[in-house]
Amino acid sequence: MNGIGIGIGLMLLLIGVGIGIGTFVAGIPVQIEYKNNVRGYMDRAYWSMSPDEMMDNFRMAKQGMENLSLKPEMYGNYIFETMDMRMDAQYKKMDALIQRAEGARGYCNGTIVVAQIGQGGIDMCETKLNSLKTFINDANGWGDDIAEAVYYVNYHPFIGLWNELFAGAAIVIGIILMWVGANA
Repeated sequence: MNGIGIGIGLMLLLIGVGIGIGTFVAGIPVQIEYKNNVRGYMDRAYWSMSPDEMMDNFRMAKQGMENLSLKPEMYGNYIFETMDMRMDAQYKKMDALIQRAEGARGYCNGTIVVAQIGQGGIDMCETKLNSLKTFINDANGWGDDIAEAVYYVNYHPFIGLWNELFAGAAIVIGIILMWVGANA
């Protein structure tokens, strides 16, 4: 049993590592596709210095979501389909980001004037843009997290959760069999 258990355990260990490496390599083009269609625009919106540039990038990110065929009724969960992980919530969030950027435009082009405080005053354009950036990258992650989850769950499920389950199970079982084989 010693040699057989160790051999089977080593084989399962290698299979688990192979699954992990294979899906990692297969996931690279998938990540690039998502970044080119959505996340790249969210990054550019975050680093832009004008509300018009932000709005353009938000619109392009939203268009990228549509180009990836992310429909409003899709969920970003495998099991528990909650409303906060539904794609229509992502589209509403994108609309809200565009609307906030439109609101910041008035402060940046001078149509909305804020009273000066003391000698300096407040640069409200910068304040509004920084506030908007906190909605793009908040404590829960990037502003397109729902879209990213929906994309992986619906179109590339083996890149995410299932890869980790299969590879992890094979590695754990392989290690256990090797240990049992060595101690038998």
